[in-house]
Amino acid sequence: MSRLFLLFLITPIVELFLLIQLGQWIGIGPTLALILVTAVIGSTMTRREGRGAWMRFQEATGAGRLPGVELVDGLIILISGALLLTPGVVTDIVGFLGLFPVSRALIRKQVSRQMKAAVKSGQINVQFNNVPGGNQQDPRERPQPGARPDTAPSEPAQRSGHYETTFGGRPRQRPSHDANPS
Repeated sequence: MSRLFLLFLITPIVELFLLIQLGQWIGIGPTLALILVTAVIGSTMTRREGRGAWMRFQEATGAGRLPGVELVDGLIILISGALLLTPGVVTDIVGFLGLFPVSRALIRKQVSRQMKAAVKSGQINVQFNNVPGGNQQDPRERPQPGARPDTAPSEPAQRSGHYETTFGGRPRQRPSHDANPS
């Protein structure tokens, strides 16, 4: 069985057990109130942190930097918000950890470490096209902007800064979305 399947199977069972135990300990009313309060606080924090991540993303792209940290932060915030909206004790704890900048930085560092290991082992393959250090296309072979070729190209047009990521396999070529459909 895959780890993800086990996670989706075991997590609800653990959460249900903990909620029943919490309900027996503090009562059903306070337990339901706690679930509601964590959802409201979590959604408010998610909105605030999400806006901050979006602003940092825009600043990075405006400065011409690749917004890698900002993208990972946005993903962590998104997952954390979803966890906080899910009733449960463990999901709330993990969700809140992703919303605080200090713990989010630790999560980001761990995710980065795992991604680097997956790229190094070949589980993830990243291909860069038309960026420094990537697979460069000869500019004489590239069609001029606005020019329409008589026949369809055999390979998709390369865009500046375009890259493709695959997980556990070889990169697939995809058609360009830059083509003029007229």
